[in-house]
Amino acid sequence: MEQELTLHTLKPLLLQSDAENCSDALFLKKLFYHIVDESVIQKKLICKSASSLKAFMQGNRRRNRQQKRTYANYHGTELLKKTFQLEDRDQLFQNETLHQLAYNIDTMMAEAKISDWRAVQISIFKMLNEEMVYGSDMLNDIKELYRQNKISRIIAVVVLIAIFQETISDVFCWLTPKTDICETIPAIQKAAIQMLHQAAEEQGRMLAFHSVSHKIDMPGIGNLLSTALGVQNHHIDSILVENEQNNCESLRMLFSNPPYPNIMLTGTGGAGKTFLLLDLGESLLRENSSLIPIYIPLNLLNHNTIGKQESPILHHFYQILSEEKQLPYEQFLSMLQAESDVFLFFLLDGYNEISSETAKNQLLLEIKEMKRKYPAIRFLITSRNNLADCFSTGGELPFLCKRVNPLQDAQIQDFFKQLFGTERAEQEWQTLTHSNCMDILRSPMALAMYAYTLKKDVIPTAPLPHRLPETTGELICNFIEQVKRTPTLNGTSEEREQTNFAMQMLYYIAYCMTRNGSFRMDEFSMRNTVQDAIAFYKTYSPHPMPDTFAATFWEIEHKMGFLIEPQHADQDFRFYHQNFRDYFYANFLLEIIQTAIWMQQYSTPSQSAGQLLCRFFSEPIPEEILQFLGESTLERLYLPGQPRMNDPQGSLLEQALQILSELPANSAVQKSIEQLIFAVKQTRHQNLSTFHFNGLHLETVNLNGTRLYDFQCNTLHTADFSGSFLNAYTFQPLGHSAAVHTFCTIQNNVLSISGSGIWCYNNQTQQFRFLSAYNGTYVSTSVSVPQHRLLLIGDKNGNLSFWSVSFQDKLLSIQQQPERTISLNNTIQHLLYDAAQDCCFAAIKGKGIWRIPLLHPENRKFVPYPEHCRNFRKYRLAAVEGVLIFSCGKTLYQIPMHAETFSSEQIQPFLTVSTQAPEPDDAFIYDFKVLSYLHQPCFLINLRGKSRSVVLLATPNGNLEIQRKEHTDTFNGFNDLILSPDASKFCICNKVYGNREPCISEVLLSIFEKDIICKPYYGKQNFEIETACYLDSDSIMLSSLDRSLQIINTRTETICCQFLGYDAGIHSLFPVNENTLYTSSYDGTLHQLSRESWFTGSWHCVRAIPAHNNWVHQVKQFSIDGVSVLASCSHDHTIRIWNAKTETCICTISMPYLVIAVGFFPDGTVVGVTRNGIIGHYRIDLNHQQAETLSLLDLQQMPECSFARTRKLCMRKKADGTWLLFLLVWTANHTTVVYQLTENDQQELQLNRCCSMDELVTENVILRDVDVAFLKDGHTRCALFCGSPYQQFQNNFFALQTDQNQQYLYRPEADTPISVSRHDALDNYNGVTAGLFLSYQGELYAAIATYSYQIMIFAVREVTNAKIILKCVHDTPILDLQTAGNTLFAAGANGKVFQWNLAQLLPVSDTEKPLIFHSQPENVIFENISGFFMNHVRFADSHTDWSEDFRKKIEQYAENS
Repeated sequence: MEQELTLHTLKPLLLQSDAENCSDALFLKKLFYHIVDESVIQKKLICKSASSLKAFMQGNRRRNRQQKRTYANYHGTELLKKTFQLEDRDQLFQNETLHQLAYNIDTMMAEAKISDWRAVQISIFKMLNEEMVYGSDMLNDIKELYRQNKISRIIAVVVLIAIFQETISDVFCWLTPKTDICETIPAIQKAAIQMLHQAAEEQGRMLAFHSVSHKIDMPGIGNLLSTALGVQNHHIDSILVENEQNNCESLRMLFSNPPYPNIMLTGTGGAGKTFLLLDLGESLLRENSSLIPIYIPLNLLNHNTIGKQESPILHHFYQILSEEKQLPYEQFLSMLQAESDVFLFFLLDGYNEISSETAKNQLLLEIKEMKRKYPAIRFLITSRNNLADCFSTGGELPFLCKRVNPLQDAQIQDFFKQLFGTERAEQEWQTLTHSNCMDILRSPMALAMYAYTLKKDVIPTAPLPHRLPETTGELICNFIEQVKRTPTLNGTSEEREQTNFAMQMLYYIAYCMTRNGSFRMDEFSMRNTVQDAIAFYKTYSPHPMPDTFAATFWEIEHKMGFLIEPQHADQDFRFYHQNFRDYFYANFLLEIIQTAIWMQQYSTPSQSAGQLLCRFFSEPIPEEILQFLGESTLERLYLPGQPRMNDPQGSLLEQALQILSELPANSAVQKSIEQLIFAVKQTRHQNLSTFHFNGLHLETVNLNGTRLYDFQCNTLHTADFSGSFLNAYTFQPLGHSAAVHTFCTIQNNVLSISGSGIWCYNNQTQQFRFLSAYNGTYVSTSVSVPQHRLLLIGDKNGNLSFWSVSFQDKLLSIQQQPERTISLNNTIQHLLYDAAQDCCFAAIKGKGIWRIPLLHPENRKFVPYPEHCRNFRKYRLAAVEGVLIFSCGKTLYQIPMHAETFSSEQIQPFLTVSTQAPEPDDAFIYDFKVLSYLHQPCFLINLRGKSRSVVLLATPNGNLEIQRKEHTDTFNGFNDLILSPDASKFCICNKVYGNREPCISEVLLSIFEKDIICKPYYGKQNFEIETACYLDSDSIMLSSLDRSLQIINTRTETICCQFLGYDAGIHSLFPVNENTLYTSSYDGTLHQLSRESWFTGSWHCVRAIPAHNNWVHQVKQFSIDGVSVLASCSHDHTIRIWNAKTETCICTISMPYLVIAVGFFPDGTVVGVTRNGIIGHYRIDLNHQQAETLSLLDLQQMPECSFARTRKLCMRKKADGTWLLFLLVWTANHTTVVYQLTENDQQELQLNRCCSMDELVTENVILRDVDVAFLKDGHTRCALFCGSPYQQFQNNFFALQTDQNQQYLYRPEADTPISVSRHDALDNYNGVTAGLFLSYQGELYAAIATYSYQIMIFAVREVTNAKIILKCVHDTPILDLQTAGNTLFAAGANGKVFQWNLAQLLPVSDTEKPLIFHSQPENVIFENISGFFMNHVRFADSHTDWSEDFRKKIEQYAENS
């Protein structure tokens, strides 16, 4: 007989529970989850309830039904209010439905039987095909079952609350009668009209634009925007819609027919987003559309409700609607859930105007919930930011992304004609076309302001400050000056002075409003702010305002209209446009700088002037305001080649910085310096060639990506750091320049560790901070040892380094202890610290396990893996009750952890993994984690093979398969498994390519085997996610192989932070000779390296050219008409031709896709190749600085190359000095075809097929490089091929092929004898990158580079006799090989360029094993640090905190150090 589960049986269980830290919400949820299984309750998995819940449950047993309901009014209401985070208790008391729900829950708890609950569970599973699916499908199924009376109301409530964690408001919707939305359409339309009318009234209220004779006579800006971007708008083009071309279409057309999309509309400030929304809303109402537009300015919610109220969007509309129709809120929600032909169309304007990230996340979460729950709702959101980033997780992008297209030339000309007439419009247009201000006029607001500055009916006291403005700040400056010249504001000197005071007042108001993170200010605060401004200027201004100026200010402001004043009691003050608010704040800061300079020069000690600067510049200042500040101080005029470039005083910002340099260092001074330098960088286009950093504290300033020299202006000084305070962070990349493979948590800090350095993310401040460089290689694992205050780091070279951990002012700092570093001889794959043993255990790839006592590491002990376990790729460790568990292949092994029993004889198999479907023999345990289930260990295991990956839970009672996935072109397996802090869930990192596959999946397991919830998240990474780390239960930090870190909030399904990596890698080399070398890098730069001679002199970076804004694939140097030129190609779809002597760009050639190769012919013509097979042939005209297209070939048009991708263009120099060009093409059938590219006498391209890889090897091959040379006999030509079989980068090869007839390569159509030899000596080297022939002292050698940090050199005696003789080992993957004379150059993925002297390597006598050479510091001739463009930078007398290694990096650029 089954036991009845009543309050009588529950009471003792509840009272004896000893968990004290459980909230009501957690208790209730766990109770609902576990009430079906009494054994679970008896195991005390249910936490102790709050007293209100116990009193509610116990009290209801002693009362009659009426008394129960009364008691529920208090205890049940309080319980549900607290549990589900409801707002107003008084409002809940008035809700009869809540009372009924509380009584139902009480009844359910008191009367439910175990068998009843199991029956409910079984019936639900059967109704849903025995599968519980996470998401809206199952949710809707449950609700539909309730509607059809197939399940009771109690069951529906339990499922909605307990399983899906629905809010109480959602449950109300299913307990209240339905209301048809059609019944409330009139009221909704009236509310919509009211909201639109109020917004339109505000937008048209800027009096400066009104056509009133006694004010400023100009067509209304609203009319202008409506004309330019109104109902007939055709200037919205689609972006960020995958696999679609940019297509222009009217915003109105997008909503002409259902199903209506959800739109995110982005655009620059003043692009017309608000007017587009208002015009769209008016047209929908006018046409009586099925879409009812509901306009909500988000800055209004930001000021009033977001962060303070649940569902602020719905509540805001409900309040407006309630004025037209009295409707209970629950009934309002119920109405929205009903299917309808009428849609509520929420126009949410200004997402960027929400100040706090928390509020933004809350808003996005509400939008997603509304979209999921209410089928009759649509959204259109506007923002200056790209909202697609916010919605890039959680599956398919839920919004269609659009942007406002900039105004075109024809539109600007038409506007001028309407305003000025044909003749003057043509004059103005000609003036614009010969200026640099066209780009800033492509937004309607900017165009309207510019047109207003051309008016001639104002009082021309002086020319406008900027004849032709080149920045938005200069344009606004001209516009405001023109406003001030209005006759009513500029009649007398007193009026002009009062107008200037009024502008100062607006500056102060903008400062106060922005500092408070608001776009609005209520009337009381505004009046106080005006009085505060008068007091402030009285203290600091040389010309203070009168005490009675407040009334005068409002009179002047009524005429100007920069502030929109409230017309109703519930409205606030706000600026007419965000651009005005930001510009006024920037001008307030400008006045602070001018005041500080005046104080220093005339009356006050410099320290007081510096303190004034620190008071306002140590506060966080938005980037757009710093941009306006730099534009207001005319920083662009101090650029090289500009009028003020040699001004001895420098700009106003430079003068402010010099004042700060005289202050003692503290955090306020450093923050002020940081923000002022940011303003300079932004408005000088990252070029600080003429900048003095003398005496500045730059310890917290990062100059990543800043140009610190200018080659073209020889008369200019370079950037000067004399006397400044520097550390490695100043020239540290803003992010990792190597992939992060390990995280480590130390208190509230998460450390991300890579071969490039160690960065810290603080959970409380939510900031990234650089901690230390790492002078090593690929970091594979780390572990924190709190009781010794140590951090241990293991890398690919087998180095175990020790770092001390300390805290200073709550800031984490680490310091390496190099004397304690231990070499363990091979890759350290996993570190595990066991506190009981006080030992660190290190799993060594292919070798064994070290046991290292931390107090006496010299007593470390090594245990080798069993013989059959030494060839696997991954080895992981875990500790279970004094036993060490490690993985090898498909088996988990155990070994005692104690020193006396830690021996190979004690190794025993612990668990062999098997799945429901047989796995291939190559499958192995990639990662595993230990969980506790009913006091027994169970294992979460990632089993990966070549064709599929499986994640399963291995328990003593059997295995539960969680996820199985076949490998594809975009998915190649699961990586690390990451447990949440409370071990209630875990995430799976995915090895994906591109962003079409989820980067991680989060899995929640309940006590029901079928109740597995697996939710995917799509990040912004371009490559696989190697590992991750839980910051808390809702936030996960991910590490991608593209070197970036991103934090995904799983609750809001948003990317709340992204920390971009930096790629300093050298992609290709082009040696001119042994003493001159050009490099191209991933950061978009070209470098020229040189030395005096082969015998003397060290290498030096002669110049660094910021050539492209994306990866530079190749660079070539050649000559055209005696002029030395460079050709570079990039992912930015361009080829650029440079004058190698003057560093100027001769011309830019645009191509339709990523340009992956560039080459040249002897006549100086250039060849460019795109990834999708377009080959362009160009002649360069140096006199006219342009390129002429000679021909274009499309490989996709060739039958054998349809859907082909070009891999590489190899240029190989012949003995006579001419060049051979080989094109490697990757075809649709996964093989590579080699073509020779030639040019005939008519300069026409010819493509001759040489061979296909299927003629050389059996596998489908990705070919990486080709070279040709003569064998020692002098007449047999040999071809070298190196590459990797498709999707098997661990099984690489190179092949040699001879051609007795001395053809360049074997051609199938010629009946030529051929000899082929395949060499598989490259197994398990993680992918071939490059290969070439070397000739030394008459002998032929082949050099092969790999991703596994090695160059392997083979002696080629004959085609059938090639033997590996030596290896050159580096600290980074090698991406390119080139040779000149007796020097072999190698390009490193970490930004290093290596040189190897062949005379020191060759010849090598025959040995059984190849010789191994490790790169030394003298082999490194250059290291690309952080993308800095600097040469001959002055560091005289600077105070530097650099390691010797970093100092050497700087010296390659510095004039003196």
